Amino acid sequence: MTNFEIKFKELINLVNDNQFDQAFDHVNDLLDKNNNNPELHNILGIIYLKKNNDNDAVNNFKKAIKLKKNFIHPYINISLIYRRQKLLDKALKYINYALEIDVKNEIVHINKGNILKDLKQYQDSKESYLKAIEINNNISEAYNNLGTVLEKLNEFESAIKNYEKSINLNPSFVPGYRNLIRLLDDLDNYTHAIKYIEKLLLIKPDDDSLRHKLSALKEEDVSIYGEIYARTLHNSKAENFENHLINNLHYNAPNQLKDLLNKSSKEIENFKNAIDIGCGTGLSGDPFYKKIENFVGIDLSDKMLTIAKDKNIYNRLVHSEANSALINEKKIYDLIISIDTFIYIGDLETIFENIKKISLTESFFIFTTEHYYGDKFKLNKSGRYSHSYDYIKKILDSNSFKILNFEESRLRKEKGKWINGGFYITKLKLD
Repeated sequence: MTNFEIKFKELINLVNDNQFDQAFDHVNDLLDKNNNNPELHNILGIIYLKKNNDNDAVNNFKKAIKLKKNFIHPYINISLIYRRQKLLDKALKYINYALEIDVKNEIVHINKGNILKDLKQYQDSKESYLKAIEINNNISEAYNNLGTVLEKLNEFESAIKNYEKSINLNPSFVPGYRNLIRLLDDLDNYTHAIKYIEKLLLIKPDDDSLRHKLSALKEEDVSIYGEIYARTLHNSKAENFENHLINNLHYNAPNQLKDLLNKSSKEIENFKNAIDIGCGTGLSGDPFYKKIENFVGIDLSDKMLTIAKDKNIYNRLVHSEANSALINEKKIYDLIISIDTFIYIGDLETIFENIKKISLTESFFIFTTEHYYGDKFKLNKSGRYSHSYDYIKKILDSNSFKILNFEESRLRKEKGKWINGGFYITKLKLD
């Protein structure tokens, strides 16, 4: 074995061990005497990629291609970067170059299917995944990704079969379980969804968000995992949260609640101090902030708060569970807002008590619930709680809040059907 081969092997071991700083020095030492080696430039590109330096990564991958035109790996790597950057036409161009080099490479076909899926070319994406499976029918990822495009094509039974195939091939393949559970839930096939949740919990026993969903599907009265479920859900959905709510679920609750407040108390012009409990991305506070001198937002999702911060709606943002934030709050408020937050809590007695403690006499407490027609509250299969008017009124009364106005109205759509919400305008009236 030559000295170069020994050092090259050491480099590969450093990269495989994720020791990228040492690998960076090692590959540059080798490039001093071997600058025309395409594999070294490809490895340097990978190291830059791991260091989140996309520009230098792409430059080195392109240098590798220039040195060796039929070197497939840098083409694949460039396409992966462009896909992540959402430069999908460029990503598709480079993955097609890779296919020209090796049309029998199943990984390349999977990557092309992923790009075509992002481009919403679902039929073409489906064909790419099928080609990958034709070449190698033992890759769980191919069946899982095929399932996702089959859903887009409304081929739900075929999607289920492919998700099942992905986990049959690899019983520890978590993405396949998650997609299968989500689709079964969407199709109201709760019995099978429960079965696969229980199987996935054997693999991920510490997934408390999943345990919350299991409690909901089993129609248990309460779940002790609601806070974790809400945080996980909103962190995962933050980037597309508002677009999905407004354009897909026809959500307009903040504006509906503002209109109800205006109808309830026309003399209100401005508020000195207001707090938004469960502010999320700021969607809930947006209709109100121009009338508020000092506005505080609370949310347990750090990714939601990052988006809210950029909007400059709030004077202060607090990353915390609601009750913990309220207990530690020093200010007194004349407006308390909570829109679509109580749907993740269930029993509201403690939080209403804490809201009273931060409220001025005559302060407004305005909020929404998912409306429930039974007694007290219910954990729904969606994983969210709904609350009855009688239950809400009882705990409002016990905390000296008087209902000024209440409306039952459409809150949002779910699975194509409207969910009714309770819209409450209340005021603190101390004797």
